[in-house]
Amino acid sequence: MMIGETGAGKSSFLNTIATALAGSTHVKDTYRVGRSSVSDKSVTKKVKLESLYLRGKNQPVAINFYDIPGIALKNEVRKEEIAMLINGEIKPNTEIINASEMRKKTESIRHNPTLADEIHCILFVVKASSNFSIRRSPILNLIHEIRQTILEDDIKQFALVTHIDEIGVPNDDMENAFRYRCLTGTCQKVSNVFDFDLHHVIPVSNYHGESFSSNAKNAMSLIALWRVCSSGKDYIKQQNIL
Repeated sequence: MMIGETGAGKSSFLNTIATALAGSTHVKDTYRVGRSSVSDKSVTKKVKLESLYLRGKNQPVAINFYDIPGIALKNEVRKEEIAMLINGEIKPNTEIINASEMRKKTESIRHNPTLADEIHCILFVVKASSNFSIRRSPILNLIHEIRQTILEDDIKQFALVTHIDEIGVPNDDMENAFRYRCLTGTCQKVSNVFDFDLHHVIPVSNYHGESFSSNAKNAMSLIALWRVCSSGKDYIKQQNIL
């Protein structure tokens, strides 16, 4: 599941992964990408489920991404609704409204969710150009509250840092992104602000406006996907043992 403010790059990240997995020379635009201003309403209005398929030993393996409405200043998605999503109570394609109201809509709610319905890994999506010095901003406060709620569930969490080209990493030198101090410094800020281990901060450069794909951007998105899949697999194994 991906959590972030409107315009952080959640849908763009899915487009980038889809492009990389397809090996396409042209950028996929499966998801509609929203505007970056936090005052804009989220383009994603419902819990959208996208299944990406990887080659398995005997049959394709489905990787399910839940793209939820962006966190805006008006708190379109609150921690109560996030908790329902994590527990697997909310079905895909359900419009996110107040938690108490959603529980009244039996057709949109699972009353006995299984481990397969639960969320196995969480990505907090943040723009690299965000002002991380404002620790007590409404959006940062909400993400902190969500993180505190999730900590008890042992679900692996990552911070996905997007739009790294906006902080000084050139698009034509993305393969050397990790050599730029502006990127390493931003990853350290994200680690400090959100109390993440630096190892759990993943920078990516999504496609946004380009027509043709880039090997470097594809590689960064696939590394992020591998980290997410590995963590989700570990979580499922742990829950089965318990």
